[in-house]
Amino acid sequence: KKLDNFWGGAFLGHPATFVAKEEVSLLKYLTNVDLKENIDKKGSFEIKLELADNPFFKDREITKRVIFQDATTERVEPAKLHSHGEAGNALLALARNNPQSVLGWMVMDRALLAEGAEKDFGDILRRDIWQDPIPHFCAHQQAQKIVAAARPAATASSSPEQPSGQQASEAPMTATASTASTSTSTVGGGVGC
Repeated sequence: KKLDNFWGGAFLGHPATFVAKEEVSLLKYLTNVDLKENIDKKGSFEIKLELADNPFFKDREITKRVIFQDATTERVEPAKLHSHGEAGNALLALARNNPQSVLGWMVMDRALLAEGAEKDFGDILRRDIWQDPIPHFCAHQQAQKIVAAARPAATASSSPEQPSGQQASEAPMTATASTASTSTSTVGGGVGC
């Protein structure tokens, strides 16, 4: 909670591409992630995403609960979201059509994707990001630095026109871990990246 966009950065810095580009603007409002594993003897779990006040949804908590009834049967309580208007409605429509995205997985009424599918957001969060989010956050921070450093050179060789209000040094939130370097620096409250 002490680092700006920590969880959003961790999601974006993971090498799997489960964040839809339309979700990036919502991740700026993600303040906390909570995972409750093994809430019963069958391995059921709950994932809660906490949001700051935002222009997309009225909800401040987005919760999905997966209850395993036996080895092959599950009961899923998907997240219920209430939009603020068109921006929220558009994001919900995208989520319902993209179950491999963060919101898509949260609102999906299944725990996992179909057999044989690549890992989904829930599995990646539970088995990878939740266990150690700092490397993913750092990968995103490093990717942002690379994009920001490359931007002035790219802008100098292209047309001098910038969209209204945009600075040449602004780095897009969509940079991924695949472009990150391995150098180290200290971020925010002492997290070494």
